[in-house]
Amino acid sequence: MDCLTFIGKVAKKLHLEKLAYLMAKPFAHAIAGGTENDICNAEIFLQSLSANPANSCLRSKKEHGWSYDLQVIIPAYNTGKYIERCIDSVLSLPSSRSIIVTVVNDGSQDNTGEVLRKYDKEPRVEVITQENRGFSGARNRALDSIKGRYVTFLDSDDEFLRGVNLDELLMLVDGTDADVLECGYVTFDGETDLRVVRKRDSVSDYACEALYGFPWGKIFKAQLFSGIRFPEGYWFEDTVMAFVVFPMCRKVATSSALLYRYRINPQGITAKARGSAKCLDSYWITEQLLADRVNLGLPNDEAFAEVMLRQVRMNHSRIKSMGRTDVNRAVFVLTANLWAKYFHNAKTSSPLAKALAERDFMQYLLSIEFNQ
Repeated sequence: MDCLTFIGKVAKKLHLEKLAYLMAKPFAHAIAGGTENDICNAEIFLQSLSANPANSCLRSKKEHGWSYDLQVIIPAYNTGKYIERCIDSVLSLPSSRSIIVTVVNDGSQDNTGEVLRKYDKEPRVEVITQENRGFSGARNRALDSIKGRYVTFLDSDDEFLRGVNLDELLMLVDGTDADVLECGYVTFDGETDLRVVRKRDSVSDYACEALYGFPWGKIFKAQLFSGIRFPEGYWFEDTVMAFVVFPMCRKVATSSALLYRYRINPQGITAKARGSAKCLDSYWITEQLLADRVNLGLPNDEAFAEVMLRQVRMNHSRIKSMGRTDVNRAVFVLTANLWAKYFHNAKTSSPLAKALAERDFMQYLLSIEFNQ
């Protein structure tokens, strides 16, 4: 742990972040070059550590004819231990609506395929088997042929809660005409529930403030994905939610109802990413999605500038686990360039935005570590 991170942790614990920031601010400055050569060198350096997948979230628009009210999309890779329980958690829910469960077996090497054969005669379950394309590729395979008027994503080691009233939830989406409905969830470890997270009942016209950034625990209008997919080849592919999918929504709703059980997985992507050069995907996907937003005509206004600043903080938090100042500095050079390119007109009093605009690396680190 570097000195600044340590001081930041102590200041946070003592609730002295603001004071620590104000004391350090006058003495910490380090302007990082913003010339074309500086930017080019930073990109070459990061590419040498972990190549940019450079895959867009955009695809040719597809028109779908809905055969079902709700399609549950489950990407499955080596989850033979959990997949039956996952699928049955959907099938066991009483509903008068028509439901199809689409399971994409993404090149599993364990007994996942064998377990899925149990559903060969279950008309509410379709199984698609493909060579491994990763989490995004599995979801995208299902999105290539959308069958439901509404779509929800369920990870194969998670499940829906017993007693969920799907009819009420779909009636709520119908009644509010929301593009996305987000419900509450329960975290669990094995059989033990750990934490309950409830949303309040609300309807909003700005999704980025109302919704969490992950795709699960939500019911989407399928038409949102007619020209959008999950960008393939990246870790942190869920970034597409806050950067593209949510900003495309006209209206979103949240419900205090609990829908989802989320398994705490110590072997998940968060743990795997720590210290790995592949965590640079957090920056690469930010760069790609900003370009995609331009093609979609989405505005980089003050509201979205705040989303971008949150992402900048998240990127730094992930990438600094590599423990390399040269990497952190290169990411900063490229991030400051993105800020100048897309947000030069954004009006914000954020110290982090000021540090990016002035290309001041030390002020950038201070504002992140002291949460300013």
